Parts: sequence; structure tokens; C-alpha cells
Amino acid sequence: MMNRFKLIILLILSIIADECLCDSTKNDRTQENQINENKQQSQTSTVDNKTEIANQIALGVLNLSQQLTAKVLSSSSNNFEVMSPISIGSALQLVLLGAKGKTFDEIRNTMNYGNYTSKDINEEFAEIIKDLKLNSVNPKRKIAKWREQASQQYIEHSLRRQDKNVNYTQHKIEVANGIFVQSDISIRQEYKDVVERLYGSHIESLNFKNEPGKASQIINAWVSENTHGRISEIVPKVMNPNTKIVLANALYFKAEWQQTFFEGATGMKPFYPHGRGGKSITVDLMAQGGHFPHFRDAELNVEILGFPYKQNCTTMYVILPSESSTERLKEVQKELTAEKIENLIDQMTVKTAVILFPKMHLKSGYHLRSDLQDLGVKSLFEESESDLSLMSSENCAKMREGCGHKITFRDPLSSFPRIKREVTYKVGSEAKDSAYPLNMKDFFNRKRIVKKSHGKKSKKTKREVKRMSALDRLEYLRNQQLTNPQVFADDVIHKVDLNINEKGTEGGASTAVTLNRSGTNVVFRVDVPFMFLIRHDTTKIPLFYGVVFEPPAANDSK
Repeated sequence: MMNRFKLIILLILSIIADECLCDSTKNDRTQENQINENKQQSQTSTVDNKTEIANQIALGVLNLSQQLTAKVLSSSSNNFEVMSPISIGSALQLVLLGAKGKTFDEIRNTMNYGNYTSKDINEEFAEIIKDLKLNSVNPKRKIAKWREQASQQYIEHSLRRQDKNVNYTQHKIEVANGIFVQSDISIRQEYKDVVERLYGSHIESLNFKNEPGKASQIINAWVSENTHGRISEIVPKVMNPNTKIVLANALYFKAEWQQTFFEGATGMKPFYPHGRGGKSITVDLMAQGGHFPHFRDAELNVEILGFPYKQNCTTMYVILPSESSTERLKEVQKELTAEKIENLIDQMTVKTAVILFPKMHLKSGYHLRSDLQDLGVKSLFEESESDLSLMSSENCAKMREGCGHKITFRDPLSSFPRIKREVTYKVGSEAKDSAYPLNMKDFFNRKRIVKKSHGKKSKKTKREVKRMSALDRLEYLRNQQLTNPQVFADDVIHKVDLNINEKGTEGGASTAVTLNRSGTNVVFRVDVPFMFLIRHDTTKIPLFYGVVFEPPAANDSK
């Protein structure tokens, strides 16, 4: 009977980022002006291309969470639903990195990555995570349009309310990656290299087979530490002894509002789940006033208002339908796409506003297997069809690398013929009749070689050889015939813990994939059902996405 490997891929969340990217140069020309012009055009083209890829990642991650939320809402009677788009997306990204064939195509299509290569997607995903860790606005990235168009008065007003230097007590994003492996199993070396070098993963060997309780304790402790206790347990207290690998990505978010709510103004006030004409409940509503980005869309019949956090990196965007109610909000949630939400944000301008908003503590947990299958990720959950052979192999433990068969990575330059240049010697060789014009005496005398062309002396430089990166090697393997380890997914579990109060927001989330083998011109009263999105403004990456019909009680601990 075929051995089944059980693998768990975890992910714990908080926030994420946009993109910012490098430069490249094109062809050299003789004239210096032409060279500089070409370099400038090449740099602009490269940055634009990287920006497009990062935007596609952000849209794909947000669209996935919207589709999953819509499916959950169709069968749920909960008072709210909250997910972490980046948590779910990052977990699937780790699976995508190790997938081949049908499994790879299904995840890629569900994430809506378009025609971009896996290499491009992985490089940009890694850059986004790096940008999140910066905890400040990356000057190479574009900021939200409403920030660019904000009046000088608003900018000065904002800066007076915060330190100009990076302050990790005001805004904190922490990202950690971990791979926990059964002691007698090896991850494919190429996959391991990419996860270590690109995503900075911690790798640790555990004994799931003989010490399942201890293995669970170590993983849960790692998760709790890297989410500052927001998620204290992601795997069961005693793991399945068949578990072979746990891939984990932990993110933590804590940020203070750029303009804090008035603590003395918070109080129990009516909230109307079925519209302001219906029956009300009593919840804690916070109040504040000041300058905020805002836009009202007549076509969609919604308005959106942003609550910026300090350091100008991240914003909570709240979407409020006209005459909102539980029923109306569900309709709007289905109508909105990631592209429409981005369009709403692009049209925001800064206005003076008076605001009421619920103080709340949101905690949720989901099993997403059937929902992901409905969205097209099917083979991952089927033993006979799942293909994660880039992640591991049945023979991985028997080989240090190559996993299952020997792979030789050829130097990309070796396929080109070497060009033999005609040379003369400054001092003639004593072995004139020899096939080798330089004898040992010549070398000891250090005779110098002179090119015949141009009459210039050549410089003794080593031949530059471009080595294949870990990601290049992994992409090479993606097109090879590999042994399928028959690793498949049992379930996808997602957890979120998000606390919102007068001072700011703190939250964490986790995803686990288990595998077997101007005057006051706006009054914004959020006392009816609403949607919200916490987004890193430069990378456009969504950190949290929620739909709230009845706000739960808040937790005052921050």
C-alpha cells in the first residue's frame, strides 16, 4: 500500500506590502547620451513591469478572500466574518512553490496570476514581504493617490501628530517563516534553498512519528511567539504521527491611528443590523473628527472612508453602503471586486469628517477545503492527482539533494562555443615549433599577451560565469519528470484575531493546510452593517478583510 505523507502548511498573519523594485539596463551604445537614455528607459520598463506583477498579486489575494467570504456568508449565520487575505494567499503561495502540473495550474488560476511566470511571482512576493518589514514608506514605491493629492495643510497636520523617524511602537509588522520536518524526511534541496534565501525561512527537524505531542508544542510555541500571542495554537496539541512536514509563515500587525479616537467619547450607543429603521442593539461606538480620505460612488451607491495608521504605510478602509443593512451589505459584498475596491481608493480625496465607529474584537476560524475546491483548487485534495513533487519526494531521505534522481544544472554559458582569438607575444617563445607557444619558461618570465586587434593590451580577468539561482533551479525542475510523493491536502484551516480600539489595531491570523502523504463635509456614522479592509498602501496588499453585521464586544487589552 502506498505510503502517505502528511504535511501541514501553516500561516499566521498580520499585514503586508506593496512592491518596490530594482533597476536594469539594456544595450550599450557608443555615445554616452544614448547609453544613459537606454539605461533610463530600461529602468523605467523594469520597474513598471515589477509594479504590474505586484499589483496583480495584491488583486489576486484580495479577490480570493472576497470569493471565500462570499461562500462563507452564503451558509453562515454569524454576526461577522473576517479573514486575512495575505495569510491565505501566503499559505497557497508556499504550496504553489512546490507544486507541478495540474496542481500548480489550479492554484495559479485560482490566485489569478495571469501570464506571469512562477519565478516573477515568487520574486515579487518575496519583495512584498521585505517591504512590509521596512515599517516605513519605501521611496521607490508609489503611495496611494489620495496621499499624493492631499493638501499641504493636511500633510503638515499629519506630521505634527507623529514622529518623522521610523517608530516600531507606533507601527509594527513582523514576518516569520518556518519549515518543520520529520527527522527521517528531507525537503527537496532546491525547494529548501528558495524558501531559505527568498523567504528567509527557519528550518527545524522534529519527530512527529514518536513524539507528536512535543512536535505540536514546538510548532504552537513558534506560532505564538511570532504572533505575540494572538494565535496561541494552530496545530492540535497532539499531532497526527503521519505528519511529515509543517510549513509556517507568521505575520503580526500592531499600529496606532494617525489620529486617535477620543477615549472619553466612547460609549454604548445604538447599532442597527437591519438598517436605521429597524431594531437596534447596543454596542461601544468610538468618536473622532479630523481630516480623512473619503469618496462617495453614486453608481455603486456606497461611500468609503480611510483611517490612516502612523508611519503613513497602512490604512483601514471602511465601505458603507447607502441605507445599509445585513441584507444590503451581502449584496454589495458580492458586487464588489478587488478592481472595484482599488478604483474606490484611487478616487478618494481628503475631507474633514466627523466619525462614529465600533470598538470591537473580532475572532474567527474556518475550514476552507470545500470552498477552495469550489473555486477550482481540486487536485490538491486528491491523493491520486495531487503533485507536490517540487516540495518533496519519496526518495528525498536517500539523497542529499536532487531528490529522487540526479539533476545536473548546466552553466547557461557553456552551450556557447569559445572564440579563439589570435594573439602575439611581447617576447617570443623559445618553443617555436611546439603546438603550445608558451612553455614553462615563458610563464615564469610572465610574458604578456597582446591582442592584434586595436593594438591594446588585454587585462587578465577571470571569465565571468552566471550561476543559476535557487529559484532558477527549482523552475528548471518544474519542467522535468519527477517522482510524485503522493502528498495531498486534508483541509485548509484559517484563524484570525483582530482587536480594534481608540488607540489603534492589533491582530494576527493563521492558515493551516494539512496534507497526508475644509468645514465638516462628511458625517460617517458606522452604526449599520459595514465592510472593512486593512491595506498596506504602497504595496496595495490586503492584510485583513471583514464584513460586520453586528460588532462583537471589544477587548481593552492592546
